[in-house]
Amino acid sequence: MAAPVERDLSYYMYEARDQAVEQSKTALREKNKSEWTCDLTIMGNPLVVSGITFMVEGFGEHDGKYIVETAAHTLDGSYTTKITGRRVLEGY
Repeated sequence: MAAPVERDLSYYMYEARDQAVEQSKTALREKNKSEWTCDLTIMGNPLVVSGITFMVEGFGEHDGKYIVETAAHTLDGSYTTKITGRRVLEGY
């Protein structure tokens, strides 16, 4: 996955403090979206598509709710689904 684009907020001018705070929160959220990512290959499942969420459990600090960003289905002797995803942000 591509590294997130970092924005230097020091160049922005704001009319009100609230605008600066909101822009900062937005930039932080965008950066945090790609903090936890995964690439998985599972037994084929046609219900796994982009946008659905799934839980990861039993992997310690990696446990949590993830969202499927891409799902590629392959039938080549066996049926598999390759998933790329990211952890769902909570608390924003």
